[in-house]
Amino acid sequence: MAKYCVHIFALITVRFVRTVVGTTHTLFVIAN
Repeated sequence: MAKYCVHIFALITVRFVRTVVGTTHTLFVIAN
């Protein structure tokens, strides 16, 4: 069960990081 929770947490973290990176990249492109 713990492994499952860690796996879900990892997926959420990766998705969150990708979203932040994508947003930052988009804002950077717009700013330039």
